[in-house]
Amino acid sequence: AIPYNSKREIAPIYYNEARPLVYVLDETQDFTSPSSDISGATIRMVRTFSSSYWNTIAVPFAMDMEGTLREYDQLSSDGRTMNFKDASSIEPGTPYILKPEENIENPTFYDVTLSSTEAKEVSDGGYSFKGTYSPATLATDGTEQYLKTNGNLAYPTNSSKARMKGYRAYFIMPSGTQVKVNLDGTDDVPTIIEYVPAEQATERGDVYNAAGQYLGRGIDLHRLPRGIYIVNGKKMLIH
Repeated sequence: AIPYNSKREIAPIYYNEARPLVYVLDETQDFTSPSSDISGATIRMVRTFSSSYWNTIAVPFAMDMEGTLREYDQLSSDGRTMNFKDASSIEPGTPYILKPEENIENPTFYDVTLSSTEAKEVSDGGYSFKGTYSPATLATDGTEQYLKTNGNLAYPTNSSKARMKGYRAYFIMPSGTQVKVNLDGTDDVPTIIEYVPAEQATERGDVYNAAGQYLGRGIDLHRLPRGIYIVNGKKMLIH
């Protein structure tokens, strides 16, 4: 709400040269990019970032957050994994995956530039990671998927579950395909490739997936889906 012409009305950004004191970016509301960059802005986001899992994020301004940040790098050579790499800061429009050091609720950013840059789509090998400022309705045929809190991908099975809130990113892939995401900040080439005899398959110690999630101890490795795992601190390829 911006006062102009002696009354208060809801006005677009920079309507009649008026501008709000604080720009509120609400994850439940549509966003329209300004026609040109707006410098010296104060921006408050209506969104919570959890430190317990990876959060997808795409915002129309540059920002820094304490925590671990990843950006899409490339599709693995076997076409089964979308590899992410380390990123140092968040740039306008670019989609990222973020795990902050602590929970962040409705953060405010001072003296930043609200960018005219539209949300971007980063692609490789027919697979994409696409940012969105406004809430989006995902396809229910599996071609558009979101990142679950456990690090796996999923897609809505019906239209009532297809709505995703804004300032996030989702995954686009060819129909009938399925990939995993590798968020450990490295490529998907294992440092050790080791064959495990059947009689030793349950004698191993702690097992983690490539995203660093604990899977258990004494697991029958031959029953795991193909992929890269960390077993007793070493990378192992299951195929």
